[in-house]
Amino acid sequence: MADYKDLPLEALKADKTLPKMAPLTVGKRLGALVTLFNWASDKYDDLSNPFSGAADSKKGRKKLKRLSFTDDELARIFEPQDYLEQSSELVFRYWVPLLALYHGARINEICQLHLDDVRQEQGIWVMSFVASEEDDAEYGIQDDEELLEMTNSKSTKNESSERTIPIHPALLKLGLDRFVDRQKRNKGQVRLFNQLTQDSKGHWSRKVSRWFNGDILTKKLQIKTGPNAKLKVFHSFRNTFITRLKNAGVPREQIAEVVGHAHQDMTFGTYAGEFRPEFLRDNVMAKLSFPSEAVNLGKLSRKIMRK
Repeated sequence: MADYKDLPLEALKADKTLPKMAPLTVGKRLGALVTLFNWASDKYDDLSNPFSGAADSKKGRKKLKRLSFTDDELARIFEPQDYLEQSSELVFRYWVPLLALYHGARINEICQLHLDDVRQEQGIWVMSFVASEEDDAEYGIQDDEELLEMTNSKSTKNESSERTIPIHPALLKLGLDRFVDRQKRNKGQVRLFNQLTQDSKGHWSRKVSRWFNGDILTKKLQIKTGPNAKLKVFHSFRNTFITRLKNAGVPREQIAEVVGHAHQDMTFGTYAGEFRPEFLRDNVMAKLSFPSEAVNLGKLSRKIMRK
């Protein structure tokens, strides 16, 4: 801001060319100021908090309720013949939606996976995800209110949300472990999906977004994907994952850990350690399933494809 520090506030507000922070970033930074001045006002009787209420991101925000995919929509997305044909040459089209469906992961954190993010630990196949808070903001995504309620009031993503979770057995049945092993044999390959490239904003998911929004949402499901009607988006896989687990009776804190949400609750957020992979495998992943009419694993096998 060195070039703008001497300009009056009104001039800065009127300059439409200045880069703007994402709403999630603004809320996070305001939240830090609220916390600081709350502490200061407790120490000094004559000091009030000028930022009180400023970090309430719900005020004035248009709510867009992200919807889960129905079983019928999942059946059309994962219709075996068409799904296998679309992914025959572009393997990321096969694995990225499935990883989102069975792990509740964000689009960019899937697309940027490295080969060493997928490995065995004590005999259990696990996957490590890293997501910045900008991942969702870039695509106009706010986390659904169901999850915010589930994680006890003011839960938001950490600036760097890192987690290691067990791979769902459905993906192992489809051969994810074998695919990873084959990719690791490619000399010099670092990323799991080497067909994806990074865009000017640092995201690896642009190719997936364009394909999914165009071929799947618009053409196949006939869902409007404009900025004012994004009720069904790639992020709906995440909503589907969360909702299915909630309906299966999985506790809030277990779902939150799998999908990468911080606990603002003092007990869980500060003192509790991470759940062990075998615990999450047996108590969370094992409870997520879809009827064969929606996701037919037997017909989705890529055994005949080696790309």
